[in-house]
Amino acid sequence: MAIVTPIDFDAHNPEVQEETGRILQSGITEDGRFVLREGGNLAPATPEENVAAIYAACKEFGRYG
Repeated sequence: MAIVTPIDFDAHNPEVQEETGRILQSGITEDGRFVLREGGNLAPATPEENVAAIYAACKEFGRYG
């Protein structure tokens, strides 16, 4: 299992989406055993838009199966 640099959930939406895309395109998903999640680091004041930006990046850069 690989440890990836945490995403700065307080960043603006484009930054969050870019960093998520960078992680997904880094080769970490090659063996199909990667789950992208907040890892318990999601602060109560995190904007919902930032979580939506991560979801959008997963749809754009991620894959399933």
